[in-house]
Amino acid sequence: MSTDRVIRFLKFKPQWVVFLTIFVVAIVKSGVWVMGNLETSRQIALSPFARPFENYDADYLINSWFINFVAHILDFTTPTKYLMLHVVLTVMSVFIGFKIVSRQIPGKSLTNAIVIFALLPVNAGIFYWIGMDGVLVCCFMLTFFLKNPLARISMGIIIGMQHFEIGLVAILSLIAYDVAAQKSRFALKKMENSLTLFAGLLLGKFFLSLIFRSSGLVLQETRFSLGFENFRHNMVVHVRFLPAAIFTMFGVLWLLVLKMDAHNKRAFLVATTIPIAASLFVWDQTRILQVSSTLLAMRALVLNKELLSLISLSELKYLLLAWFVVPWIWIWQAFLGPVTGYDIMYIYSRIFDTGTAPSGPALFWWAFPRTLL
Repeated sequence: MSTDRVIRFLKFKPQWVVFLTIFVVAIVKSGVWVMGNLETSRQIALSPFARPFENYDADYLINSWFINFVAHILDFTTPTKYLMLHVVLTVMSVFIGFKIVSRQIPGKSLTNAIVIFALLPVNAGIFYWIGMDGVLVCCFMLTFFLKNPLARISMGIIIGMQHFEIGLVAILSLIAYDVAAQKSRFALKKMENSLTLFAGLLLGKFFLSLIFRSSGLVLQETRFSLGFENFRHNMVVHVRFLPAAIFTMFGVLWLLVLKMDAHNKRAFLVATTIPIAASLFVWDQTRILQVSSTLLAMRALVLNKELLSLISLSELKYLLLAWFVVPWIWIWQAFLGPVTGYDIMYIYSRIFDTGTAPSGPALFWWAFPRTLL
């Protein structure tokens, strides 16, 4: 594809075709798989007010309570229905994000915003591991639609009841960016959205604690306790793969920092230190870095009108070409790549009954063998 054709492609109307084309390529580059703990999470949906399994090490999954409660109410608790609920919400998160960009960005900068949004690694990441992250990113995207403070508090409550830890990191990084990006220390009006979201997050965690207490449910393991217990191991992994892990956070979109003015650049880099610090306590660095920086990426990159106005069509073209040639990278205790090949083998195995792809829980490990240091 010549560069002239790339320019013509970027100018193509309607622009949803441009977005969909890039997004489909992104999914092909990454591949599609299911999160390994999805079946364990489904057990929670069968019994959201009690511990449904004997393994206390899985207690932390109960804290991702909201979607399991919804699945329980809707009776989406069979393996197929439960998976489809997560698939629908994952697809919705991308659709909602595209609608936000289309509504909030003016004409001249719209192409820039659409392409940058399509290139966000998190959009492919939530398909790389379909599961609770798609639910959370869907909630994050919806926050940009909500202008009423009560509505944002309500969404914060849902996030707090779905994944308090990632929500905390995501919202704190957004607050850090809002604070650092203010050119007047008294310009607090722009911070109202992130602060109301934070208030809702705390309320969500409080309400979830009340639900567990009233149900007599005492969790033996939380994400905080697991993080501290495995801190030494995580530090070794983190240092070993640190440059690659940080790259996977935004991919080639890190280059946009070069277009920011000094004030905005400083605010963005300060805000990114929060998800990076949080990744010290986890085993799945790329996943946490991408999801917990979703709010920051939308505010500082995709919906940043000042930044978008500085990017020329020629620069956008080279950004797209760079993204096209850079391979998909995923850090999870090891240096991993796309699962597209496994997708093809899985489909072939099921159609022709070759037995190549296993069934049940072993299917996840077929594509992702656990690598411990």
